[in-house]
Amino acid sequence: MAINFASASTERLVFDGSNITVANQLSFSIWIRTQTASTCRVMMINDTGEGFQVAMNFFGAQKIEVVGSNTVGNWGDVAARRRVTNVTDNEWSHVCGTVAATSSGTKDIVSAFVNGVAMGASGNAAGAGTQNGEVWIAARSDASSYFNGDLAEAAIWDGPEITLEHAGALFAGMPVTSIFPEELAFYTPMHEADGVDLITGNSPTVSGTPDTDEHAPVSSLVTPISVITKAAAEPVAPGAQTIVIITT
Repeated sequence: MAINFASASTERLVFDGSNITVANQLSFSIWIRTQTASTCRVMMINDTGEGFQVAMNFFGAQKIEVVGSNTVGNWGDVAARRRVTNVTDNEWSHVCGTVAATSSGTKDIVSAFVNGVAMGASGNAAGAGTQNGEVWIAARSDASSYFNGDLAEAAIWDGPEITLEHAGALFAGMPVTSIFPEELAFYTPMHEADGVDLITGNSPTVSGTPDTDEHAPVSSLVTPISVITKAAAEPVAPGAQTIVIITT
């Protein structure tokens, strides 16, 4: 299942992000299906002015943006910190990418992809919200700018870079648990309306009454994190099945 959010009902999920080092390079992945989305936030984390956000419609109708921080005020203030592309209402789209750790504390875009295709180097600035270090799903971190539609499979990695090959594999339905499992710092498949972060075991603070909906086109075979990590470190017995992990 996915989680359906109604913007008119101010529905959102807020997760503790204290295990995520926001000053580091961060990568992310999420599936979205908009339903006449207005200007809104899809996913974001902001701590002492650093972070990233996936936003909608700041640069025109049915356009999704990935925005990096400038540490103060509006984010995406220069082209290096924003990417934009079109999405279609009522169709699933996959968004992923990486934001850099810089000496100045900004978060420039290293990579950004929608449905396995690189996003364009354009876009618009977006307000930063509240600097609380939490992961916000379907709203900005000051309880505004609400998303309208379905979200699923939200993930954040601490350190590695999402490449074109990773983006293509994720769009084809590969579970996020198959990519950089040891660096996966946040992951909620959003199979239930209240969600849960499978990395920390923490449940989010839920506002409104989000409901479940048809899930994103992701493989139903999701191997537990502990199994994947163990398999990566141990030899495989002859004749046994192997787990392929993309790490480059």
